[in-house]
Amino acid sequence: AGDNTGAVSAWLRVRELAPLSKVRSTADYDAGALLFRSREWARAITVLERFRTEFPKDALQAQVTRSLAIAYAEAGQPLPAAAEYLRIAETANEPLAARREALWKAAEILEAAGGMAAAARTYERYVTQYRNDVGLVMEAQQKLADHARARGAVSDRTRWLQQVVAVDRGADTARTARTRTLAAAASLELAA
Repeated sequence: AGDNTGAVSAWLRVRELAPLSKVRSTADYDAGALLFRSREWARAITVLERFRTEFPKDALQAQVTRSLAIAYAEAGQPLPAAAEYLRIAETANEPLAARREALWKAAEILEAAGGMAAAARTYERYVTQYRNDVGLVMEAQQKLADHARARGAVSDRTRWLQQVVAVDRGADTARTARTRTLAAAASLELAA
């Protein structure tokens, strides 16, 4: 930790000694990245957020967002973490798999934090955007059906359960034991 502290201090000193230097953005980013690797979440967040604000067009912005998502989650700040994962999900330059995973992670974080309305919107977005991801689409639909039940929204619950059954029916080789279980439970409830 001592070596890291000295390195971070040296990199951050660049901003004081040479604020207009071309290497300042790299020094600031390196300080934030080292704090991140050292699991000093609060300090990493501060440095990376400042980097984001001061160098908005820097090529490292995507990595900053990924680092902030993890740092906020590790620091016990679920709402900012979810916001960062949503930012990743909306970044066209991110690989499709990364965007899909980030959207799912944001929904899970929001749900765990008790923000079910925001989680429901995010799960709905997942269902709409990633229809071919049968397993997680059906999990999202089940979560949405459960949320509708908790709200007392019977027609919404019925709609989501019908979608669970329909997705499983059309899944063909993507069906799994879990998707069949979800569809069977939905079918039983709809038949009752």
